Amino acid sequence: MTMSRWNGMSLTLLLVVGLNASARESHTDQFDRAPLNPSWVFRNPGGGSYEIRDGWMHLTADGPLWVLASAQTSWPPMLLIEAPPADVITFETRLRFHKKAPLASAGLVAISKDGDTLMAFYLHPGAPMDRVSVAWRDGAPIESGGSAQIVQSGDTWLRVELPADMPFTEPKFFYKKGAAEEPWIAAENGARVPIGLPDRMDPRFTSGEFWIGLYVDGGLDDPADDNELEVAFDYFRSPQLEPLAVEPGASVATTWGSLRQR
Repeated sequence: MTMSRWNGMSLTLLLVVGLNASARESHTDQFDRAPLNPSWVFRNPGGGSYEIRDGWMHLTADGPLWVLASAQTSWPPMLLIEAPPADVITFETRLRFHKKAPLASAGLVAISKDGDTLMAFYLHPGAPMDRVSVAWRDGAPIESGGSAQIVQSGDTWLRVELPADMPFTEPKFFYKKGAAEEPWIAAENGARVPIGLPDRMDPRFTSGEFWIGLYVDGGLDDPADDNELEVAFDYFRSPQLEPLAVEPGASVATTWGSLRQR
């Protein structure tokens, strides 16, 4: 085989591999390199930071900060991306706790851009049992959707499925523990309290008016407690998202402060 023919075959192979990888990952942020894709919004009115390290997105919060708090100054750090305008929206992640604080939780969140309506599907690490739970905020009231106990050790995967034509009227929640090849478990199958919607969800999420993403929260008001949390997220996937745009020279995600100033 001549060198030119070998080079041509090598180039073709690289292109095919590259295209296949691009197609496979186009709707998934693997958090495998910095800087963070500029499609993300980092919302941290209560404080917190993020860092891409070792192929994981690390979110850090110095609590007490709460995703269901009525005051924005008490909200934890959230990494958000605009929800796709699709008939059905799904989004998922894999997470692990690096540093826990009292009442810590972390997981998936959907939040209206005015901040009034919020849904969280999250892992609450405990001993001897971890727990996955659903909670809702619609204005000031907080309503919990129930929880399921899970006992396996290892990483946790979380997944939300919901319709977009009438958002959050029939959401479904799934989790798995331990390994990627494990099957998804419907959270309601192991629920101690039925996982579902509260009776009232007004105003509802509408297309173009809400974000989906990741968050971490927890901590207590007692200054004697170490309230710093750190949770690492392996990836974020929503098959309905458009391929994430690449903007050369972008160094960080859009911050919540700069977004409000636009």
